[in-house]
Amino acid sequence: MNQHLQHILTIIQQDESITAEQKNEIIKSLKDADKDLEIIAFKFDRTEKVKRTTAILLEETIEELEQKRKAVEAQNRELEIETALEKVRAEAMGMKKPDDILDICKIMFTELDLLGFSEIRNTLINFWDDDNGLLIDYDYSTETGGNKAKLSYSSHPVFEQFQKIIKNSQDAFAELIVTKHELESWKQRRRESGEYEDPRLNNLDALYYYFYSIGVGAIGISTFSSITEEKLNVLKRFRNVFDFAYRRYADVAQAETQAREKNPG
Repeated sequence: MNQHLQHILTIIQQDESITAEQKNEIIKSLKDADKDLEIIAFKFDRTEKVKRTTAILLEETIEELEQKRKAVEAQNRELEIETALEKVRAEAMGMKKPDDILDICKIMFTELDLLGFSEIRNTLINFWDDDNGLLIDYDYSTETGGNKAKLSYSSHPVFEQFQKIIKNSQDAFAELIVTKHELESWKQRRRESGEYEDPRLNNLDALYYYFYSIGVGAIGISTFSSITEEKLNVLKRFRNVFDFAYRRYADVAQAETQAREKNPG
């Protein structure tokens, strides 16, 4: 019996002023009350267990839904990336002449922008001209359009460091950071190389370049701030697509040149 009811029962049993009949009625009421309390306690305990079980199930359901949401987002992201890669692949596979590289830079810029590369300044594809110590630079942005320039390997200390890293292997990666105190000399190098004026380079804290080697050159982007590892992986996939297509183009071009040399008439 409930301890409080038990206490009342003890007092009643000891009270000689209450008749036996009255005591029996009170005791019966106390026992009924005790049963009611037990039922209420049981129901309360069961309700609490149901609440705990429901909370656990709800938590598991929310976690499962969150996992499914993330999976759907990842699938959608992958589909977006594959669509972008296919556009670059199609453009690269259709190359007819070297300057078609600018069209590929344009497609890259558009697709990377759509994929959330909000930091992007331009896309770049470079080729080495070791005989003349020059880098043939193709780049594109919506602000400046497509541009081509020839840049000396030794035109800037940061640029020289970049060359050593990116030319180290056919699968090399290089991150080039032009710090705030280097930006003035960097802009001067651009002027001396005959590159276009880019007012976006004013009042920057730093300028970032990310390049992946393609053996005969490099493909990459410049940005106004650092980018995430996920975006670097996306950029690498763009490199892989372009690298395959460009090697095919180079093989076809070489075969055509050799054919012309054998049959000049």
